Amino acid sequence: KSPKIILDDLASNKNSNTPHLVIQDGHQANTTDIVFSRVNDWMISGDESGEIIFWDLKSKMQIKKIKLTPDFTNNGEGSTMLLALHPNKNLIAVSWNYNVILWIDFNGHVVNRISTEAQSHVIRFSEDGKYFFYEKSMNKMAVLNIERNSIAASYDFITINKINNFSFNGN
Repeated sequence: KSPKIILDDLASNKNSNTPHLVIQDGHQANTTDIVFSRVNDWMISGDESGEIIFWDLKSKMQIKKIKLTPDFTNNGEGSTMLLALHPNKNLIAVSWNYNVILWIDFNGHVVNRISTEAQSHVIRFSEDGKYFFYEKSMNKMAVLNIERNSIAASYDFITINKINNFSFNGN
């Protein structure tokens, strides 16, 4: 299924001549993950209902909300949302209650979909932003070369657990 994303860009309304009231209601469901941006002073949080909120750490204000609708998931609630933030781009990876990982830009557009056999409980971008690590299936890890959009390596968790300092050099 294609997800429906609802974007509420609170910051874009600040220059409007029309008076408006912004109510910061935060998450209505349990928050399951939080990531911090190195590029700007933002915190991004996700919850069980599929809502992603961008927060400005300086002003402590909500900047925008992105809502994944329930038709994207099996049942739309009660599932852990995991987030991974690209270190150099306005891009967030989302794993939430389904066998797909979405890459969503900060405007709420889906820019990539990665199919998995179950919900991925491990999602991370490499520090240089060139690779994306994710759980492809039970006990299997995949490393995606972002530039080529292809699998650079696959590992099972048993092998990874035997390695003390796991790192990936994708030369």
